[in-house]
Amino acid sequence: QKWQRTKWNAILKNQIPSLLFPFQSSVTLTGHITSKTSGLPPPDSTVIISFLQKNTIGYEAYTKNGKFTIPLIFDFWGDDQIFCTLQHKSKNIDSDYDIFIVKDSINIQDRWSSSETTKTSAYGEFAFNQQIITKSYSFFGSTQNASVSDQGPNSILEEEFLGADASIKIADYLLFPTMEDLLREVVPFVQFQKKGSKKNIRMSFRYEKSVKTYGDDPLYIIDGFMSRNTLYFLSIKPENLLTIKGINNPNKLDQLGSLGENGIIFLESKKGNLFPIVGNNIFPIAGQSRAVNFFETDYIKTTKSQRVPDLRSNYYWAPALKTGKSGSTDVTFFAGDDTGSIIVQVEGLTKGGIPFRTEKTINVEYNPTRK
Repeated sequence: QKWQRTKWNAILKNQIPSLLFPFQSSVTLTGHITSKTSGLPPPDSTVIISFLQKNTIGYEAYTKNGKFTIPLIFDFWGDDQIFCTLQHKSKNIDSDYDIFIVKDSINIQDRWSSSETTKTSAYGEFAFNQQIITKSYSFFGSTQNASVSDQGPNSILEEEFLGADASIKIADYLLFPTMEDLLREVVPFVQFQKKGSKKNIRMSFRYEKSVKTYGDDPLYIIDGFMSRNTLYFLSIKPENLLTIKGINNPNKLDQLGSLGENGIIFLESKKGNLFPIVGNNIFPIAGQSRAVNFFETDYIKTTKSQRVPDLRSNYYWAPALKTGKSGSTDVTFFAGDDTGSIIVQVEGLTKGGIPFRTEKTINVEYNPTRK
């Protein structure tokens, strides 16, 4: 009753205080939208489309009184950036409104601190040497030629969207001073239009006897990041580009829903840094950490001799090990080539729920009789 973290008197009187933050069973993206000029919310029929850049998952939701909640149904992993765009009556309205994402009310700070000393770490030195030896044996023992992956920043999204329908290498053409000239003279199925002070980009697709022209600006993917900002796209200098690609096939675009209904243009720059990550439509988001599988060597199943030293620092790990009726169990594992003493550590719970911990040091020795 003296523990101040729990208000027992209020609980016993049925006066349970309300939570400062809501608990939910699924991850959601919440926020609000306001006009850049008037500060008013958009119409309730406005659609907000979101897309996880690295995990390649998209969601759609409607706004109400300028607020939105998007449930992220599928699990996603690691740090990502989520792209958000607005549509009203099939027209993009990103240039008229600002999107604000509600930050988590729980402030979890990293409180770890460390200091560097002149004393070397025995484990750190062992791990460093192990890594060098493993890479050396793997390199010289491999019969395959080393290859360099030639993947650009747009590769993941381009593959997810079933590949580009047209690809232009900028170096194969004369250098044009502006993006408008490049689109007009070189890039197929893309039209630049200017009505007064408003500039638009329209993509088209040619059938055998007709041409389909999409009604609004396409989705731009610039060095791996999505954008609906046509003015920024047109401000890019062709001299900084490697390639420009496009997807205009209706069969491919139909699978992307509202996100790609007007076509997609990919831009890859020479330095890979054209797109400013900090913007009105890109927000950082954290997913889950992937489960780590323990790598356990089984030399019984090995079909050929491996002449790579086995210098693992951990030989065995079983987080859900159970004993039998006798209260004991057998554990079998292969040790490595680093002879000497190792520690076997056991932690668990008894049948009555009492935690226990024990450890024992055993010695790993070379066995000359083993073939």
